[in-house]
Amino acid sequence: MKNSPSLVLGIAASALLSSLSFVARPAAQSAPPPAASAENDAAASLYQQTCGECHDSVRIVSKRRTKAEWQDVINKMIEEGATGSGKDFENIFGYLLRHYGTEAAGIYNLGAGERRLLRRLVPPHPAVEAEVVHAVRREMAQTVEDVMVRRTHLFYETADRGVSAARRVAELMARERGWDEARVDEEAARYVAFAGG
Repeated sequence: MKNSPSLVLGIAASALLSSLSFVARPAAQSAPPPAASAENDAAASLYQQTCGECHDSVRIVSKRRTKAEWQDVINKMIEEGATGSGKDFENIFGYLLRHYGTEAAGIYNLGAGERRLLRRLVPPHPAVEAEVVHAVRREMAQTVEDVMVRRTHLFYETADRGVSAARRVAELMARERGWDEARVDEEAARYVAFAGG
């Protein structure tokens, strides 16, 4: 008997949900080890190829979703013709949970109030400027490195390790933290040096 994509996805999603309950960690803890970066890059790339063709990050973050609701969204996409293997959909599911989870509505609301905050930091990566503001306001992010490594994962998920967005991230943080221009320059330069750019 051939397994249907929905059955494969259901099994994969259940396994992923079970594993997430054991490995969940607060955002303030240290960044994932470098070994996880290849998996994150693959998931981000797969998301862009599969979901990004029809949906932008604004649509995805426009509604707060639980793990079960994300699973329902993926099931619906499969029913409507989305193609891929069970492993592909498991990776997309994990990506959506890691990056948007239940805080997505707050990020979207920031962007709804100030549309330019919905611009991507490093296109085509889905991270948007509102995520920086959210990280400072709600997660107490203190440095550009903190935002790039632990919050948006641009350090791990972009070819330039987020260096091209360092200045913009520092500017967004400056608005929230009250930094002057010298501090913006210092924070951006510190991150570029850290990232090896």
